[in-house]
Amino acid sequence: MDFRKNLWQVFVLPMYEFALPIYSAETAITRREGMQRHLRASFRSYIGLKKTVKLDLMLKLMGYNLEERSEQLQYISEQKWKHRCDGEIYNLTSDTNPIVQKKKPKNVCRRLPRVMIKYINMQTSLCPLCKECEAMKQCTAEHLAKVHNITIKTTQELIQDLEEMFQKIESQKKSGHENKSKREIMLESAERYIQTSSEKLKQFLVKSS
Repeated sequence: MDFRKNLWQVFVLPMYEFALPIYSAETAITRREGMQRHLRASFRSYIGLKKTVKLDLMLKLMGYNLEERSEQLQYISEQKWKHRCDGEIYNLTSDTNPIVQKKKPKNVCRRLPRVMIKYINMQTSLCPLCKECEAMKQCTAEHLAKVHNITIKTTQELIQDLEEMFQKIESQKKSGHENKSKREIMLESAERYIQTSSEKLKQFLVKSS
């Protein structure tokens, strides 16, 4: 999953960065929203996420805010121009403006295996036991626990648990496997951990359909 995000950041995101000056000057809300929608669609396509994945989760995985990035680049460009008119050089590191000092969001896709993509997509499936209900429900962890008494990890819980697991592996002086790097061990450990909830959800979907 992190490899796919890296590809998206290398090949797709720079094209949107070049368009940010136009985006910041655009006053039409529909056009601004259209660019945001296209950016999300490109990320969804590279990662392999379904269109029904919740927006807040996808934005967290994407880790890129078009509005904030546009404001930041606009401010930096203005400061560079003002300093240049005064015969000075703008120093980005000494600027105390919160727009510049704001840290980049954490890359939650880092070291996540491909099985996480499948798990996220499975949770967007419509619950086969609730087809007769007026409001169709997705097979999210919350729905399964509340309605069907089935406990699985939410995506956020998995990410938090895996971060703790990765920290423990990184703190070890040796990987424990001569032929494997710590990254390989992390990916394999994460895949096994996610597989527990993934298999439970898969069995529910198969038996209920």
